[in-house]
Amino acid sequence: MTSLGLHRPIAGSALLALAAAPCASGDEWVFAPSAGAYADVNSNPRLQYDDPQAVAGVVSELGTALALRRPAMELRLEPRVIVREYTGDDALDSVDTYVDAGFDTTRERARYSLTGRYASDETVTGEFSETAASRANVPRQSVVAEAGARWLTSEASDLTTRLSYEDVRYEQGLRYGLVDYRYLSAAAIGARSVSEQTRVSLIGRIARLEADQISNESREVSLAVGVDRVWNARWSTALALGPTWSEFSDESSDVGMSYRASVLGEWPRTQVRLQAEQLLSPSSSRGRLETRDQAGAVLQHRLDERWTADASASFIYYSVPGSSGDERIGPRRYAIAGAGLEWLITPTSRSRIAYTYSRVEDLDVASSHRLVLGLTWKGLGRSVSR
Repeated sequence: MTSLGLHRPIAGSALLALAAAPCASGDEWVFAPSAGAYADVNSNPRLQYDDPQAVAGVVSELGTALALRRPAMELRLEPRVIVREYTGDDALDSVDTYVDAGFDTTRERARYSLTGRYASDETVTGEFSETAASRANVPRQSVVAEAGARWLTSEASDLTTRLSYEDVRYEQGLRYGLVDYRYLSAAAIGARSVSEQTRVSLIGRIARLEADQISNESREVSLAVGVDRVWNARWSTALALGPTWSEFSDESSDVGMSYRASVLGEWPRTQVRLQAEQLLSPSSSRGRLETRDQAGAVLQHRLDERWTADASASFIYYSVPGSSGDERIGPRRYAIAGAGLEWLITPTSRSRIAYTYSRVEDLDVASSHRLVLGLTWKGLGRSVSR
């Protein structure tokens, strides 16, 4: 069995766990199928510098959401299959599989959760592709699992903990400059409401990334103080800021700053969100943690009961902590801007047209224009009580 094949039993185990759950008189099973299809035209999907190749294709999606609900407990399973077929570049054709699973239970003063995701997709067309990491459409499998808990320690304060594990593997990834990695992180957040409008928090986080193929290891320890405030009925802000210590297997280390800031404005028909952050994140192209600086804005406006328009823009800058760039790869700058229009046809179906402009700068500059027109349907969900 190949390294990719090791992940396949994980998706099946989630199905078996839900099917094997014992039934009780108060059980409620909810089943909600979904489907979608859209036309996709892209002037340069691989973001090539020279001789960009335009493609046109059809993408079809089929999925379902299955849930078992009991008093103070819910078990969920959401598998999806996406089929992509393109003319102009047959190597972009793929059959992608995603399986999401979750478990939540609530006690008198606590809430516990387990979530997992299995994905089998491609690096260029997949939903979770790292920005401009590879121009080749390489098969990839990933598993993400997270356990979380939240305790109410008093009427005004709570404690939240999270433990997360991610395993990402590529088929012949080294041939295309992509490195398999394992990423483990843990976080604890203590928060307290000091007034009806203000909430403060103390955040601690540790993380470790291992890339055995190139004998690389990265570690992170960070601490931050956060303040969330609701200013009035329209505006709210959130800010978390603190030092981050990072160390790498080549014995280099760095102390920098991490932050996350957001501004949210809401009106009866309009919502505006501004966000900026500087964090460490896993990099498949480097096989280590790298700094991600990101800033963006999202605008959404409901034209009437059926029509909604939106626009967004973001800028991302990837670099190695404590340096201006990596000798092998160098820093990467990525910008994306787009706009869309959505029509609610019925309570279960909608149509959307969207345009996206993408631009990447690393060794050179490349850009693309993408137009998507599609139709999606999601069932309201059928409930069967036992």
